[in-house]
Amino acid sequence: MKSILKSIDKKQIIGGILLVVLILFMVSINLLSRSTFSVDKEQKFIYLSDIPYVKDQSSVGWGSISIDKNPDNGVISLIIDGQKKQFLKGIGAHAPSNVVYDISGYDYDYLTTYVGLDASKGSNGNGIKLHIFTSMDGTNWDLETPNSPPASKGDTEAIFYKVDIRGKKYIKLYANHLGNNTADHAVYANAKLIKDGYVETNENYDFIKTVEEYDKEIKKASIDNQLAQNEHLILKRDFVKNV
Repeated sequence: MKSILKSIDKKQIIGGILLVVLILFMVSINLLSRSTFSVDKEQKFIYLSDIPYVKDQSSVGWGSISIDKNPDNGVISLIIDGQKKQFLKGIGAHAPSNVVYDISGYDYDYLTTYVGLDASKGSNGNGIKLHIFTSMDGTNWDLETPNSPPASKGDTEAIFYKVDIRGKKYIKLYANHLGNNTADHAVYANAKLIKDGYVETNENYDFIKTVEEYDKEIKKASIDNQLAQNEHLILKRDFVKNV
């Protein structure tokens, strides 16, 4: 009996330590991503959500412009390569919406971002179309993305854009509601200004997994009789669900 209690206590202690480590890790990542130091050491990029948008030229069809959140103030999520991915950084703006940025004080070459309708909305609504414009004066705008992109829904593949902003002073993110603004939660995930030569990676969002992804890993571990050795998966899954 004593040996059983000791085993239980040991598992609880290990589980508690793993949970604390996970919490500290995710909190530290979140704090770093929200700080003014969201530029890498060599100044190769800066997140667009760390730059103030031009309020008198920006608007949304519902709610308010969300910084590093979707329009419901939840975690930004999009379908990437057929899988739901979550992002700590980005902008949410319910369509119809305009979000304008003055980038005249920033020396970067391109804007990169994943765009789409937040995956939390699934197939709801009739979709949105997202466009990116640039300008020299904030009045006359040049369309930098396709004139008629495919309509985006929460369950469709996100679109990745790389826009040349050399010589431009303003950026406008525009979302068209296609006549019905039900569930039109436009998001611009991982939007950043980058230097020429900067290489995009998945490291900024792949470490965050959904509850569904953890469920798949737990199921596989259970089938392979390895769940006891992967108890941390359950702790991570519960933590993500609670958050």
